[in-house]
Amino acid sequence: MSNRSPNNPRLAYRQAAVETATPLGLVVILYDLALEDFGKASAAIEVGDVEARTAAVHHGLSVLEQLQGRLDFDKGGDVARHLDRFYSMIRGKMLEAQMKCSRDIFQELTTLMMDMRRAWKQVEEQAAPQAPAERTASAQAIVPIVGIEEMAKSTWSA
Repeated sequence: MSNRSPNNPRLAYRQAAVETATPLGLVVILYDLALEDFGKASAAIEVGDVEARTAAVHHGLSVLEQLQGRLDFDKGGDVARHLDRFYSMIRGKMLEAQMKCSRDIFQELTTLMMDMRRAWKQVEEQAAPQAPAERTASAQAIVPIVGIEEMAKSTWSA
């Protein structure tokens, strides 16, 4: 049984989503987290809240670290290498946005991540009609990331 907190319904909802998501769904959830962090950082810049901006950037970097650190270059091949470069670019732009207090850069990052999230969501939806065993096999072939469920759970506890 999970350790959901009845005092934090949002966290309980997210934990339930992680526990029931497919591997592809977990990737989408992690993109959602990164996008949420970009929004929080941008909002913090608008009101001059350095602490909130730093916390959002730190969490966003943690999400990227988890995504990037789970890439399987042997199974993922070119896809994994492209994702690795993409995540490195996003990380660099996040740090630039943090240093420059740039809402514009966070907006650019949001656009880039939304495009990638849409692609992952489309792949997830195309795999959805398959039987659970086929979905798992498809996800393993498509997603060059392993250990997503544990990573998503640990990311939300941060």
